[in-house]
Amino acid sequence: MPETLLATLASIFGLLIFVVLMVVIYRRRDGGKAKGKKPQGREFARDKVVSAARGFASANSFRIIAPARLSRGGTVANLDAVVVGYFGVLGVISLGYGGEVYGGAGEDTWLQVGADGSR
Repeated sequence: MPETLLATLASIFGLLIFVVLMVVIYRRRDGGKAKGKKPQGREFARDKVVSAARGFASANSFRIIAPARLSRGGTVANLDAVVVGYFGVLGVISLGYGGEVYGGAGEDTWLQVGADGSR
């Protein structure tokens, strides 16, 4: 009986060490990123905007060119996307500002509300 108890305890101890090692490896692979923080910056915003544009374009039979570089007479414009549809050509540049923007096409000013509630 003591030998089987010892073997059981050794198995439990080995399993515990395995679980601890897996947690340590997972945390190191995660790069120490804080949970709950959203990525910020222009690259994240660009990817998010282009993804939304692709979804909108496929639902409306439009075409997307992303990224795009337009040049004329020595002037160059780097665009995140170009949307081509029945309306013509629309250039898209994402600025990467956080929060939400409220407003309509007929309004003189629009309102931007940051993630922290600032205006």
